[in-house]
Amino acid sequence: MVYVTSPELTWRPVDGSAGYWLEISSDQNFERVVENAFGIGGVVHAAKPLAAGDYFWRVSALDGFGLPGERSETWGFRVTPDD
Repeated sequence: MVYVTSPELTWRPVDGSAGYWLEISSDQNFERVVENAFGIGGVVHAAKPLAAGDYFWRVSALDGFGLPGERSETWGFRVTPDD
């Protein structure tokens, strides 16, 4: 559970990666993607503002040609703003 609308997501680095591709979705099957961040240079990303609710995310390392590798496992979180 996160209490801010723009949660900061982090993951472990992949040796040799040229960047990362992060997807955030409001469903586990990634049919309703709400953020698609391609070419992230590090292992931290602050999501754009999200409405209250449940979300799922996954990340892929990019190779030197910009092609994504295997996707990570899917992680979930709930946005519950604390004003």
